[in-house]
Amino acid sequence: MIEHSSFTLLASIAGALLVMESLFMLFSVKKKKRIEENLKAAKDEAKMMTSLCLNIPYPIIKVNEHGEILFANIEALETFPDLLEMQATHPVIQDIIFSEHTRKDHENINIDGKIYDRQSYILDQEESKIANIYFHDITALKTQQHALEDARDDADKHRQSAEHASKSRTDFLANMSHELRTPMNGIIGLSDLLCTSKDIPLEEKEMAKSVHHAAQNLLYVLNDILDFSKIEAGEIELEKISFDLYQTIRHTCDIHNIAAENKGINLIYNKDKNTTLYVQGDPARIGQIMNNLIANAIKFTQ
Repeated sequence: MIEHSSFTLLASIAGALLVMESLFMLFSVKKKKRIEENLKAAKDEAKMMTSLCLNIPYPIIKVNEHGEILFANIEALETFPDLLEMQATHPVIQDIIFSEHTRKDHENINIDGKIYDRQSYILDQEESKIANIYFHDITALKTQQHALEDARDDADKHRQSAEHASKSRTDFLANMSHELRTPMNGIIGLSDLLCTSKDIPLEEKEMAKSVHHAAQNLLYVLNDILDFSKIEAGEIELEKISFDLYQTIRHTCDIHNIAAENKGINLIYNKDKNTTLYVQGDPARIGQIMNNLIANAIKFTQ
């Protein structure tokens, strides 16, 4: 009876062990299958990434810290045909510095007349370092930049030339106006003396008035030219003084009386002789404005 019980116990233990072994084998098979599937997926992804890198339309190179090329895509081999032969001595990789956690962006290198933007990334891999290097051909971009810089330089030169020409013209007009004003003031002064003289006939006084009128008009033109030159040079200044506005108006009308009479126009200015109107301002500039207004009124009145 005892032997039978012992045999039953052993049989039960053996059965349990068989079940456990079966379960373990089933679990191992499933785990192995899952590992194989994950490994296959990883290989497929790596293969896809490798294919992608190989066919990317710009050069990609991977080197170790000894300058040995670990990977170069098709574009890199076509762009740098002597890459595999020169290895670490090739100019695109010979100056890569394997500093810790180094990242260098946008280094411009010139290879065979072409300019490349090089980006390098240094990565730790086990006990060594590797560099992933990416290149972009920016020759066309640099050519456009140089063209823009040349165009900008040309524009600056033209601007400076135009400014110099404008300054020369302004200086010439200012000098000419100054030189002509001196003799013109002399003519105005002498003609004014003739107009007020009692020793000359009336006919000659009228001639003197014509000379005085023409000289005054020319002086106004010279003053306008001089003011224009000052405006261009940024040197125009307005006076602020007290003056009799009526006197300025009368003086301007006197200048244009002869021109008005020649066209049969009555230029009338009425004011009480004893009345004055003092204002603050620039009498010369106001006189210029009135002179232009009256001159145009006479010119365009039919």
